[in-house]
Amino acid sequence: MDVQVVRSCADWSNGTLTETSIQNAYIEMIREAIIAFISKINSSSPQHSLAHPSLVIERILSAARDKRKFKIVVIIPTIPCFAGELDEAAGIRCIMAWQYKTISRGGKSIMEQCEQAGVDASEYISFYNLRGIDRIQSAHVREMERKSGVTFHEAQVAAARIFLGKEGYVSKKATVSIRIADDSNRKDSEKEERQGDSYVTEETYVHSKLIIVDDRKVLIGSANLNDRSQKGYGDSETAVWMIDDKDMFESRMNGEKYIASRFAASFRRHLWRQHLGLIEPQFLYATKCQDVSD
Repeated sequence: MDVQVVRSCADWSNGTLTETSIQNAYIEMIREAIIAFISKINSSSPQHSLAHPSLVIERILSAARDKRKFKIVVIIPTIPCFAGELDEAAGIRCIMAWQYKTISRGGKSIMEQCEQAGVDASEYISFYNLRGIDRIQSAHVREMERKSGVTFHEAQVAAARIFLGKEGYVSKKATVSIRIADDSNRKDSEKEERQGDSYVTEETYVHSKLIIVDDRKVLIGSANLNDRSQKGYGDSETAVWMIDDKDMFESRMNGEKYIASRFAASFRRHLWRQHLGLIEPQFLYATKCQDVSD
């Protein structure tokens, strides 16, 4: 695998001439993209939230003229990670304003310029954020606590003592019998409004800064996709650019056979499995650790 370390730095931050090799790598990857690319960005600057909107527009219009399928998937945080509530912190709203101007507002955005050229940008580019959803039976638990006079935490502690003993851990293997209910056809007796109260959702903050192109090239590092992180004389950033993977394999792209990089393709697929909740739960078990301080 051939990789190159790229930077965004200048005299004040690194004692060198201004270097924009991260930006140059992004430009080259987007410009040479054949079929698709996925970008996960964390824009945290009130400046342009996408450093190369004109380049993205150029690639979309080029694909439209050639009548080729071309997909861009951009994953960004729901709300920028700044202190304060959304309706109180002006800094957060300022950043989001620039994001909207880049994506769909202000007359010079990606969506608007494509529309002016007679191209439906939604056929080529899409923007997403991530959220986690779960069900917590809070209303049902509160009712059980009220009726029993025992808190849920107290019940958990009591159950743990039964299984773990006074020592607080399982000292030997044990066989546990569990009765499985055979009344699966029984309907849930909860009211709909109570079920609705049990669902909770929260933003999954996207902090990655990476781009995967054509399942062949990957760039991942610390640079956000904005002027501040890529112009060289702003923030000092570094990234690793996978230029060429020697381990290639036959895959499929756009319904046809395609030669892809094993690292890039497997990385992209793992990310999507993670986003869609298709990865098996990972548990952390307490084990004895070897002292490596010496």
